[in-house]
Amino acid sequence: MSNTAHINFRLLNRLANGKIVNLVDKVVNRIEQDNLPHPYVLVLGTTMAYQRKLYPQALDKKNISSMVPTPEEQEIIEDMICRIKSYRRADPTTLLNIINRKIHLSCTQNNPITHILLGCTELTIALRGKSEELKALIKAQYGIELHIIDSEELFAKTIAEDVITSCNIT
Repeated sequence: MSNTAHINFRLLNRLANGKIVNLVDKVVNRIEQDNLPHPYVLVLGTTMAYQRKLYPQALDKKNISSMVPTPEEQEIIEDMICRIKSYRRADPTTLLNIINRKIHLSCTQNNPITHILLGCTELTIALRGKSEELKALIKAQYGIELHIIDSEELFAKTIAEDVITSCNIT
């Protein structure tokens, strides 16, 4: 189930008799597992998830700070998502520039971003092959060990683990 669909998680889970994995909870738990003293998450995703504060609310419940794009930046991100969905080219430089600006801003506020949450499959596609390069750049520029959380990858691993467990595969 996609990130944005989690806006209606309670209803969908009730209809599925409680059998839907809550991806939002999985992402928040994954961030907690890093055991950082003050995690600060840059949340990137669809405009609908942005408007509903899907991840910021869940992070806030666990006392994890988050930053979101400005409305103008969110428009750019949504355009990139739509371009990828329609099989058109989307330049990752635009997304990388937004990320770099947000990290710079967080560092000037003495509260550096520790995690980037890619809360949409298309953003993972946009950054394909650039994540390690981005982490190295941020480490060199700001001295930050950046954690990139790919929600779809986490979801796939969760499903695979559930299948292995339910089938008693070792």
